[in-house]
Amino acid sequence: MKLTVYGAGAFGFALAHYLGLKFTSDDSVQVLLYGRDADLISRIRTARVHPIHYPTVPLPMRVKVTEDEEEAVKGADLLILCVPAQSVREASRSIAELIDPKATILNTAKGLELGSCKRLSVVIREELVPKGFEGDIAAFSGGTIASEMIMGAALGAEVACENPETARRLQMLLSSATLRIYANTDIIGVEYAGAFKNVIAIGAGISDGLNNPHGTKTLLVSRASAEVKRLALRLGAKEHTFSAESQAWANDLWMSCTGNTRNRFFGELIGRGLSVEEALKVMRRERKLVEGYYTAKAAYQLARRCGVETPIIDAIYSVLYLGEDPREAMRRLMSRSPKFLGEGAG
Repeated sequence: MKLTVYGAGAFGFALAHYLGLKFTSDDSVQVLLYGRDADLISRIRTARVHPIHYPTVPLPMRVKVTEDEEEAVKGADLLILCVPAQSVREASRSIAELIDPKATILNTAKGLELGSCKRLSVVIREELVPKGFEGDIAAFSGGTIASEMIMGAALGAEVACENPETARRLQMLLSSATLRIYANTDIIGVEYAGAFKNVIAIGAGISDGLNNPHGTKTLLVSRASAEVKRLALRLGAKEHTFSAESQAWANDLWMSCTGNTRNRFFGELIGRGLSVEEALKVMRRERKLVEGYYTAKAAYQLARRCGVETPIIDAIYSVLYLGEDPREAMRRLMSRSPKFLGEGAG
Protein backbone atom coordinates (compact mmCIF):
# COMPACT_ATOMS: atom_id res chain seq x y z
CA MET A 1 0.00 0.00 0.00
CA LYS A 2 1.25 3.46 -0.91
CA LEU A 3 0.30 6.35 1.38
CA THR A 4 1.20 9.86 0.27
CA VAL A 5 1.02 12.92 2.51
CA TYR A 6 0.61 15.81 0.07
CA GLY A 7 1.93 18.94 1.75
CA ALA A 8 4.99 19.43 3.95
CA GLY A 9 3.75 22.11 6.31
CA ALA A 10 3.48 21.66 10.07
CA PHE A 11 0.54 19.25 9.98
CA GLY A 12 1.73 17.37 6.90
CA PHE A 13 5.10 16.74 8.50
CA ALA A 14 3.47 15.72 11.80
CA LEU A 15 1.15 13.30 10.02
CA ALA A 16 3.99 11.80 7.97
CA HIS A 17 5.96 11.43 11.21
CA TYR A 18 2.99 9.65 12.81
CA LEU A 19 2.50 7.30 9.85
CA GLY A 20 6.23 6.61 9.64
CA LEU A 21 6.24 5.46 13.25
CA LYS A 22 3.01 3.50 12.92
CA PHE A 23 4.25 1.51 9.94
CA THR A 24 7.93 1.28 10.90
CA SER A 25 7.89 -2.51 10.88
CA ASP A 26 5.36 -3.00 8.08
CA ASP A 27 7.16 -3.45 4.76
CA SER A 28 3.84 -3.67 2.93
CA VAL A 29 3.21 0.05 3.52
CA GLN A 30 5.14 2.80 1.74
CA VAL A 31 4.85 6.32 3.20
CA LEU A 32 5.78 9.40 1.15
CA LEU A 33 5.88 13.07 2.12
CA TYR A 34 5.50 15.45 -0.82
CA GLY A 35 6.11 19.20 -0.93
CA ARG A 36 6.49 21.50 -3.89
CA ASP A 37 9.09 23.75 -2.22
CA ALA A 38 12.24 22.08 -3.54
CA ASP A 39 14.55 23.85 -1.09
CA LEU A 40 12.44 22.89 1.94
CA ILE A 41 12.11 19.30 0.77
CA SER A 42 15.85 19.08 0.17
CA ARG A 43 16.52 20.25 3.73
CA ILE A 44 13.98 17.80 5.18
CA ARG A 45 15.43 14.94 3.14
CA THR A 46 19.00 15.76 4.20
CA ALA A 47 18.49 16.56 7.90
CA ARG A 48 15.35 14.41 8.42
CA VAL A 49 13.76 17.25 10.40
CA HIS A 50 11.47 20.15 9.50
CA PRO A 51 13.77 23.20 9.63
CA ILE A 52 10.93 25.64 10.34
CA HIS A 53 8.42 23.86 12.55
CA TYR A 54 10.22 20.85 14.09
CA PRO A 55 14.00 21.29 13.90
CA THR A 56 14.59 18.74 16.68
CA VAL A 57 12.10 16.02 15.68
CA PRO A 58 13.56 13.37 13.35
CA LEU A 59 11.37 11.99 10.60
CA PRO A 60 11.25 8.17 10.64
CA MET A 61 13.39 6.59 7.94
CA ARG A 62 10.29 4.73 6.74
CA VAL A 63 9.10 8.05 5.20
CA LYS A 64 10.40 8.92 1.75
CA VAL A 65 10.59 12.66 1.09
CA THR A 66 10.09 13.96 -2.44
CA GLU A 67 9.38 17.11 -4.44
CA ASP A 68 8.45 15.00 -7.49
CA GLU A 69 4.66 15.27 -7.72
CA GLU A 70 4.34 12.45 -10.22
CA GLU A 71 6.33 10.10 -7.97
CA ALA A 72 4.20 11.08 -5.00
CA VAL A 73 0.76 10.87 -6.59
CA LYS A 74 0.94 8.10 -9.19
CA GLY A 75 0.05 4.74 -7.74
CA ALA A 76 -0.97 6.14 -4.36
CA ASP A 77 -3.73 4.10 -2.72
CA LEU A 78 -4.40 6.87 -0.23
CA LEU A 79 -3.55 10.52 -0.87
CA ILE A 80 -3.77 12.69 2.24
CA LEU A 81 -4.17 16.35 1.32
CA CYS A 82 -2.41 18.58 3.86
CA VAL A 83 -2.61 21.95 2.13
CA PRO A 84 -4.42 25.13 3.26
CA ALA A 85 -8.14 25.31 2.49
CA GLN A 86 -7.67 28.04 -0.11
CA SER A 87 -5.09 25.89 -1.91
CA VAL A 88 -7.25 22.76 -2.16
CA ARG A 89 -8.63 23.59 -5.61
CA GLU A 90 -5.18 24.30 -7.02
CA ALA A 91 -3.77 21.09 -5.52
CA SER A 92 -6.72 19.06 -6.80
CA ARG A 93 -6.26 20.48 -10.28
CA SER A 94 -2.56 19.64 -10.11
CA ILE A 95 -3.09 15.98 -9.22
CA ALA A 96 -6.08 15.39 -11.51
CA GLU A 97 -4.03 13.86 -14.34
CA LEU A 98 -1.86 11.80 -11.97
CA ILE A 99 -4.16 10.28 -9.36
CA ASP A 100 -5.33 6.70 -9.75
CA PRO A 101 -9.07 6.78 -10.63
CA LYS A 102 -9.82 4.33 -7.79
CA ALA A 103 -7.62 5.94 -5.11
CA THR A 104 -8.98 7.40 -1.88
CA ILE A 105 -8.39 11.06 -1.03
CA LEU A 106 -8.42 12.18 2.60
CA ASN A 107 -8.54 15.94 3.10
CA THR A 108 -7.28 17.44 6.36
CA ALA A 109 -7.86 21.17 5.76
CA LYS A 110 -10.61 22.79 7.82
CA GLY A 111 -12.26 25.59 5.91
CA LEU A 112 -14.54 26.62 3.09
CA GLU A 113 -13.54 27.94 -0.31
CA LEU A 114 -13.58 31.72 -0.25
CA GLY A 115 -16.04 33.19 -2.72
CA SER A 116 -17.99 30.03 -3.48
CA CYS A 117 -18.36 28.99 0.20
CA LYS A 118 -18.11 25.39 -0.98
CA ARG A 119 -17.06 22.51 1.21
CA LEU A 120 -13.62 21.20 0.33
CA SER A 121 -14.76 17.71 -0.69
CA VAL A 122 -17.02 19.42 -3.23
CA VAL A 123 -14.07 21.44 -4.52
CA ILE A 124 -11.95 18.28 -4.86
CA ARG A 125 -14.70 16.42 -6.66
CA GLU A 126 -15.28 19.29 -9.08
CA GLU A 127 -11.65 19.15 -10.18
CA LEU A 128 -11.17 15.37 -10.26
CA VAL A 129 -14.40 13.78 -11.48
CA PRO A 130 -14.29 15.42 -14.93
CA LYS A 131 -10.84 13.79 -15.31
CA GLY A 132 -12.25 10.33 -14.63
CA PHE A 133 -11.78 10.04 -10.86
CA GLU A 134 -14.14 7.46 -9.33
CA GLY A 135 -12.62 6.99 -5.87
CA ASP A 136 -13.89 8.10 -2.49
CA ILE A 137 -13.22 11.48 -0.92
CA ALA A 138 -13.05 11.66 2.87
CA ALA A 139 -12.41 14.26 5.54
CA PHE A 140 -10.17 14.09 8.61
CA SER A 141 -11.08 16.32 11.54
CA GLY A 142 -10.74 16.49 15.30
CA GLY A 143 -8.63 17.84 18.15
CA THR A 144 -5.32 17.03 16.52
CA ILE A 145 -3.02 20.04 16.39
CA ALA A 146 0.35 19.22 14.85
CA SER A 147 2.46 20.03 17.92
CA GLU A 148 0.54 17.50 20.03
CA MET A 149 0.39 14.82 17.36
CA ILE A 150 4.13 14.92 16.83
CA MET A 151 4.81 14.50 20.55
CA GLY A 152 2.77 11.29 20.61
CA ALA A 153 -0.04 12.58 22.81
CA ALA A 154 -3.26 10.59 23.11
CA LEU A 155 -5.65 12.30 20.69
CA GLY A 156 -9.01 11.73 19.02
CA ALA A 157 -10.30 12.48 15.54
CA GLU A 158 -12.94 11.48 13.01
CA VAL A 159 -12.74 10.32 9.42
CA ALA A 160 -15.88 10.98 7.42
CA CYS A 161 -16.88 9.51 4.09
CA GLU A 162 -20.24 8.91 2.46
CA ASN A 163 -19.10 5.34 1.78
CA PRO A 164 -19.24 3.59 5.19
CA GLU A 165 -16.81 0.88 4.06
CA THR A 166 -14.19 3.48 3.20
CA ALA A 167 -14.79 5.34 6.47
CA ARG A 168 -14.28 2.10 8.38
CA ARG A 169 -11.17 1.19 6.36
CA LEU A 170 -9.61 4.59 7.05
CA GLN A 171 -10.51 4.26 10.72
CA MET A 172 -8.63 0.97 10.98
CA LEU A 173 -5.70 2.22 8.90
CA LEU A 174 -5.09 5.40 10.89
CA SER A 175 -5.93 4.30 14.44
CA SER A 176 -3.18 3.53 16.93
CA ALA A 177 -2.43 3.53 20.64
CA THR A 178 -1.99 7.33 20.48
CA LEU A 179 -4.69 8.28 17.96
CA ARG A 180 -8.27 7.10 18.43
CA ILE A 181 -10.26 7.41 15.22
CA TYR A 182 -14.04 7.43 14.97
CA ALA A 183 -15.76 6.73 11.64
CA ASN A 184 -18.64 8.89 10.39
CA THR A 185 -20.63 9.00 7.15
CA ASP A 186 -21.71 12.62 7.71
CA ILE A 187 -18.98 14.30 5.68
CA ILE A 188 -21.15 17.41 5.31
CA GLY A 189 -21.32 17.86 9.08
CA VAL A 190 -17.68 17.02 9.70
CA GLU A 191 -16.51 19.55 7.13
CA TYR A 192 -18.74 22.32 8.47
CA ALA A 193 -17.76 21.47 12.06
CA GLY A 194 -14.05 21.80 11.26
CA ALA A 195 -14.57 25.05 9.37
CA PHE A 196 -16.94 26.83 11.74
CA LYS A 197 -15.04 25.98 14.94
CA ASN A 198 -12.14 28.08 13.63
CA VAL A 199 -14.38 31.15 13.54
CA ILE A 200 -15.56 30.54 17.09
CA ALA A 201 -11.93 30.09 18.18
CA ILE A 202 -11.13 33.56 16.86
CA GLY A 203 -13.99 34.93 18.97
CA ALA A 204 -12.68 33.05 22.01
CA GLY A 205 -9.25 34.54 21.41
CA ILE A 206 -10.67 38.05 21.16
CA SER A 207 -12.33 37.50 24.54
CA ASP A 208 -8.98 36.36 25.98
CA GLY A 209 -7.24 39.40 24.54
CA LEU A 210 -9.80 41.66 26.17
CA ASN A 211 -8.91 40.01 29.52
CA ASN A 212 -12.45 38.80 30.01
CA PRO A 213 -12.99 36.14 32.68
CA HIS A 214 -13.40 32.52 31.68
CA GLY A 215 -17.18 32.66 32.05
CA THR A 216 -17.42 35.36 29.41
CA LYS A 217 -15.54 33.22 26.93
CA THR A 218 -17.61 30.13 27.67
CA LEU A 219 -20.79 32.17 27.19
CA LEU A 220 -19.55 33.28 23.77
CA VAL A 221 -18.46 29.78 22.77
CA SER A 222 -21.69 28.10 23.89
CA ARG A 223 -23.98 30.55 22.11
CA ALA A 224 -21.83 30.69 18.97
CA SER A 225 -21.98 26.89 18.93
CA ALA A 226 -25.77 27.06 18.86
CA GLU A 227 -25.62 29.43 15.91
CA VAL A 228 -23.32 27.38 13.72
CA LYS A 229 -25.12 24.16 14.61
CA ARG A 230 -28.37 25.67 13.32
CA LEU A 231 -26.57 26.80 10.19
CA ALA A 232 -24.83 23.46 9.60
CA LEU A 233 -28.07 21.49 10.05
CA ARG A 234 -29.79 23.80 7.57
CA LEU A 235 -26.95 23.04 5.15
CA GLY A 236 -27.42 19.27 5.46
CA ALA A 237 -25.31 18.22 8.45
CA LYS A 238 -26.52 15.52 10.82
CA GLU A 239 -27.38 16.15 14.46
CA HIS A 240 -24.96 13.55 15.84
CA THR A 241 -21.93 15.29 14.36
CA PHE A 242 -22.63 18.35 16.50
CA SER A 243 -23.03 16.44 19.76
CA ALA A 244 -20.85 16.78 22.85
CA GLU A 245 -19.10 13.45 22.20
CA SER A 246 -18.15 14.28 18.62
CA GLN A 247 -14.42 14.47 17.95
CA ALA A 248 -14.99 16.60 14.85
CA TRP A 249 -17.05 19.10 16.83
CA ALA A 250 -16.81 19.21 20.62
CA ASN A 251 -13.25 17.91 20.96
CA ASP A 252 -11.95 20.17 18.21
CA LEU A 253 -13.94 23.16 19.47
CA TRP A 254 -12.72 22.87 23.07
CA MET A 255 -9.15 22.41 21.94
CA SER A 256 -9.29 25.31 19.48
CA CYS A 257 -10.87 27.73 21.94
CA THR A 258 -8.69 26.91 24.95
CA GLY A 259 -5.42 25.52 23.57
CA ASN A 260 -2.35 26.96 21.92
CA THR A 261 -3.98 27.27 18.51
CA ARG A 262 -3.41 29.75 15.74
CA ASN A 263 -7.04 30.89 15.35
CA ARG A 264 -7.42 31.57 19.07
CA PHE A 265 -4.07 33.38 19.19
CA PHE A 266 -4.97 35.49 16.17
CA GLY A 267 -8.15 36.57 17.95
CA GLU A 268 -6.19 37.29 21.12
CA LEU A 269 -3.91 39.67 19.23
CA ILE A 270 -6.95 41.59 18.01
CA GLY A 271 -8.43 41.66 21.51
CA ARG A 272 -5.15 43.13 22.80
CA GLY A 273 -5.55 46.05 20.41
CA LEU A 274 -3.78 45.06 17.20
CA SER A 275 -5.58 45.78 13.96
CA VAL A 276 -6.63 42.80 11.86
CA GLU A 277 -3.85 43.49 9.37
CA GLU A 278 -1.27 43.83 12.14
CA ALA A 279 -2.42 40.52 13.64
CA LEU A 280 -2.22 38.83 10.24
CA LYS A 281 1.33 40.14 9.82
CA VAL A 282 2.32 38.60 13.16
CA MET A 283 0.87 35.27 12.07
CA ARG A 284 2.62 35.44 8.70
CA ARG A 285 5.95 36.11 10.39
CA GLU A 286 5.42 32.96 12.40
CA ARG A 287 4.37 31.13 9.20
CA LYS A 288 0.95 30.36 10.62
CA LEU A 289 -2.09 30.51 8.36
CA VAL A 290 -5.35 31.58 10.02
CA GLU A 291 -8.03 29.54 8.28
CA GLY A 292 -10.79 31.01 10.44
CA TYR A 293 -10.17 34.49 9.05
CA TYR A 294 -11.38 33.36 5.63
CA THR A 295 -14.09 31.07 6.98
CA ALA A 296 -15.62 33.94 8.97
CA LYS A 297 -16.58 35.63 5.69
CA ALA A 298 -17.91 32.37 4.23
CA ALA A 299 -19.94 31.61 7.37
CA TYR A 300 -21.42 35.10 7.33
CA GLN A 301 -22.38 34.73 3.67
CA LEU A 302 -23.89 31.26 4.17
CA ALA A 303 -25.99 32.49 7.09
CA ARG A 304 -27.39 35.25 4.90
CA ARG A 305 -28.18 32.80 2.11
CA CYS A 306 -29.91 30.38 4.46
CA GLY A 307 -31.75 32.96 6.53
CA VAL A 308 -30.19 31.70 9.78
CA GLU A 309 -29.72 34.19 12.62
CA THR A 310 -26.04 34.24 13.70
CA PRO A 311 -25.41 37.35 15.84
CA ILE A 312 -22.05 36.17 17.25
CA ILE A 313 -20.70 35.06 13.88
CA ASP A 314 -21.93 38.40 12.49
CA ALA A 315 -20.08 40.23 15.26
CA ILE A 316 -16.83 38.35 14.55
CA TYR A 317 -17.24 39.14 10.86
CA SER A 318 -17.85 42.80 11.73
CA VAL A 319 -14.64 42.97 13.79
CA LEU A 320 -12.55 41.21 11.14
CA TYR A 321 -13.91 42.83 7.99
CA LEU A 322 -15.75 46.02 8.97
CA GLY A 323 -13.36 47.34 11.61
CA GLU A 324 -15.77 47.25 14.55
CA ASP A 325 -14.16 47.62 17.96
CA PRO A 326 -14.30 44.27 19.80
CA ARG A 327 -15.58 45.91 23.00
CA GLU A 328 -18.42 47.57 21.12
CA ALA A 329 -19.26 44.27 19.45
CA MET A 330 -19.44 42.61 22.89
CA ARG A 331 -21.66 45.36 24.29
CA ARG A 332 -23.97 45.03 21.30
CA LEU A 333 -24.25 41.27 21.76
CA MET A 334 -25.03 41.57 25.48
CA SER A 335 -27.75 44.16 24.86
CA ARG A 336 -29.78 41.92 22.56
CA SER A 337 -33.28 40.99 23.66
CA PRO A 338 -33.54 37.98 26.00
CA LYS A 339 -34.21 34.55 24.53
CA PHE A 340 -36.55 31.81 25.73
CA LEU A 341 -35.44 28.22 25.32
CA GLY A 342 -37.51 25.05 25.35
CA GLU A 343 -41.25 24.65 25.87
CA GLY A 344 -43.17 27.88 26.21
CA ALA A 345 -40.89 29.81 23.85
CA GLY A 346 -42.60 32.07 21.39
